[in-house]
Formats: sequence, structure tokens, C-alpha cells
Amino acid sequence: MSISGTSASICDGNAGKKHRMVFSINSIRNDEDEWETKFSASQNLTVKPRNIDVNLTRLVVDCHENYFIDIKGIIKENSEEEAKKRLIFHSKCSSQAAITNDGRTLQKIKLNGRGAALTNRPLMDNEIFTVRIDKKDGRPDGIGIGVTTHAPGTLELPDHINSIGTGTWMFYHNHLYHNSKEAFLGYQKTPLKDVKVGQRVGVMRSKSGTLHFFLDGVDQGPAASNLPETVYGAFELFENLLQGTIVDA
Repeated sequence: MSISGTSASICDGNAGKKHRMVFSINSIRNDEDEWETKFSASQNLTVKPRNIDVNLTRLVVDCHENYFIDIKGIIKENSEEEAKKRLIFHSKCSSQAAITNDGRTLQKIKLNGRGAALTNRPLMDNEIFTVRIDKKDGRPDGIGIGVTTHAPGTLELPDHINSIGTGTWMFYHNHLYHNSKEAFLGYQKTPLKDVKVGQRVGVMRSKSGTLHFFLDGVDQGPAASNLPETVYGAFELFENLLQGTIVDA
């Protein structure tokens, strides 16, 4: 059998047919006078499937010398897009913080301490890592957000991400810090210390490798360029910020 020829035949016969699945079931009696059921399914997809689950049940009922055959099936496609892991905080956070709400919320354990966490997976191109500010007290400052090349679990995450020294781009106050050093002073018009409870802060690595920060969904413009392809979202609680929750952008 020629696999390449078979593939070409399938592709030619299904050219232009999208989002449609053809499912055929044929039942015949074989040479032993037994029922034999054969089925086939084909579909042309525009998104590469991660897997396709096929579940079939076959029921034969004797109904007063008549035989009733009932075949039911479910075919479920799990594309790469659908199988994408939900963005949450990795369970291994800094020592003075705790992860709650099924991984969506980071909160302080000690009021006067700091707390930091990374995302459970790298950010995808143009994906905005967005955190809603849940609780603050009366003191100034308190928010740190950015990205890092360090995968969670590969280092003992400090309470202050900017102290890592390598592979970090963090936004504090109104400045961008790269590898613990000031890289862009006065980047955003609204300092993070002025962000109120209920507002959202976010960060994104674009497909071209440019770093952007967001306030309530509004792009604050490019902050850095030529970032590595693989970066994780980073969030930090300090001073008056007590709790933040990952939300959809």
C-alpha cells in the first residue's frame, strides 16, 4: 500500500470541505451468519487536532423473534487550541504567599510581607496575562508584574522577583526593570501605586518579541523588545497589595 498515494487521494477528495465530519456504519452478516458492524469517519480540519475520541455502544435486543440493533456513538475533537491549559499560578509560590481559588488567586500570608508567583505555563504569543487587584490597605505602592525566562519549580522563588537578577522584566511603580536594573523610567502615565481595587493590570509578549503592559485592557505601548520566545508571567504582592486574581483579558 502506498501511504503517500492514499494521503493524496484523501486530500484531493476532501479539498474545500471544512468543519464537516462524515460518519458511516455498515452492518452485514458474515460467513458465520453473525452480524458484523464496520464504521468509518473522516473530516477535514483547519486546526491540527490534539486527539479525537470515539465512543460507540452497541445494543442487541430480542423483541419477540425480531432483533433490534441500536448503535450510538460520540465523536469528540480536541484541537490544540481547545486543549490549551488554562493560565493559572503555579503551585510553587514564594514562602510568604499562598495560592487559592483553584490556582487563580495569589494572596499574602503575612500583612507586612511580600508574595510572588509565576504562571503554570509559558505565555503564548500575544496572550495577555491579566491580574485583577482584589485587596489593598492604606499604604502606598504594592504591585509588581512582568515576565521571566525562569520556569516555575526550577528555582526557589524569592519574595521579590526583581532580586533574581537574570531573565526578568518587571514593572514596579512607574518603571521597567530588566535583570534587576532600571531599563525604562516613567514608562506608564499611571503609576502602579495609583491602581485601585477592581482594576486590572496585564503583561504580554507579542509574536514579534515585544513586551507590552496593560491597564484595564488598554495597551500602554511597547516597553522592551527582543524578548526570548519562552517567558512566564510573574506577579508580586508587596506593601499595600494583599491579593490579586488572574482573570480573562
